[in-house]
Amino acid sequence: MANITAAEIAGFSISALLLIAALAAPKVNSFVVHSQRRSLECGGM
Repeated sequence: MANITAAEIAGFSISALLLIAALAAPKVNSFVVHSQRRSLECGGM
């Protein structure tokens, strides 16, 4: 692991971002559902 190339660093970075996005997706989804439900309860806007 002494010689890490730029492509490997980019690959690790993208993998980490995808992992974080996958873990955060349920929380984002529940926030969207909650805000849509609140919008419907308030009569649209």
